[in-house]
Amino acid sequence: MHSLHSDWTFQQDNAPCHRSKGTKQWFGEQKIEIMNWPAQSPDLNPIENLWDHISLRIQEKSSSNYSELWNAILSTWDSIDINRIHTLIESMPQRCKAVIQARIGTTKY
Repeated sequence: MHSLHSDWTFQQDNAPCHRSKGTKQWFGEQKIEIMNWPAQSPDLNPIENLWDHISLRIQEKSSSNYSELWNAILSTWDSIDINRIHTLIESMPQRCKAVIQARIGTTKY
């Protein structure tokens, strides 16, 4: 039987919760290959920059309950400029180069 996901390679930040026995087992059962990736590396994961932006914007708004918080998250997400996303994607070659040059040290990302 051919798995729907057999040609996928999944990228994640390899945080400890993503490397649990159950998680590894599930990916194995689904025949999803996991990309070798440094653990919790915002230097190589531009989505982390986007999450930081969203978090800061949400903290600027006051939410007194779950519904208000959820609406703040949705409106913040909807307000993200597509050019910001493109800039983050286009930064990947520079990010990779900076990480290689830093030899596991920190970078400006």
